Amino acid sequence: MRDKKLETEIAELLGKILQIPAEEIDAEASFSDTYAMDSLRVLEILAEVENYYHITIDPDKLMEMTSVSAVAEIVSEYLKDRGTE
Repeated sequence: MRDKKLETEIAELLGKILQIPAEEIDAEASFSDTYAMDSLRVLEILAEVENYYHITIDPDKLMEMTSVSAVAEIVSEYLKDRGTE
């Protein structure tokens, strides 16, 4: 199940990094194809997300972080495990 609130928050974090309005970010769009993001930019998102939600995401999940919706799904799993969702 998609969590629109998480997607919106992550789009806002991504918007800050890319310097574009969060409303212009498509939750399903590929970071690399649509936004021309390389792995360093994805690491920036990882760091922002970890700081925002006070979680530590396994670096092995980095390859799965391909879109806002994918990041939201990963964050949701961590928040469920922590019991804060």
